[in-house]
Amino acid sequence: MGFVPHHSKTSFKKSDEPDFDLDFLTSKGRTEHVPIHIARLGLTLQPLRFMELSLEDPMRCTLLARSGPIVVNIPRPHRYALHKLLVCGERPQEQRTKANKDVVQAAALLDYLLKEDAEEIGALWDDVMGRGPGWKRRLQEGFNAAVRMFPERDFVSRVDEAIQRASAG
Repeated sequence: MGFVPHHSKTSFKKSDEPDFDLDFLTSKGRTEHVPIHIARLGLTLQPLRFMELSLEDPMRCTLLARSGPIVVNIPRPHRYALHKLLVCGERPQEQRTKANKDVVQAAALLDYLLKEDAEEIGALWDDVMGRGPGWKRRLQEGFNAAVRMFPERDFVSRVDEAIQRASAG
């Protein structure tokens, strides 16, 4: 059995994998709250705040399929990680499980990227913090959730160090 439409047909679920959702998203402007139907694609997209962060400066990736390789654009990992921190607090109460998954995904990426590409995380962190008070507050809320969930990772000092390295570089 394939995917079944859910939530105004912007999200699809698999009956045999209840924790797996396939969401179709787009950037949310100040006034866009209702899903946007794209007739040519036969899809309805859910506007999501802060989505533009993930869409900026995408990277190319090759997916392997039975019919051959497919080249797609995907968000850069550091942008995806910070986006997950931004949106975790935006989820309604009935999506708390999804919000926790956002924090877990962001923390896993941060843990790796702070070792392998700390300067890039530090530069993006500064960029996001400079985008306005709403961005700053939500990034801090998501980051605090990651720190509470994974205190052994010492994210606070590692992010501070990454920001300092980015500023010096």
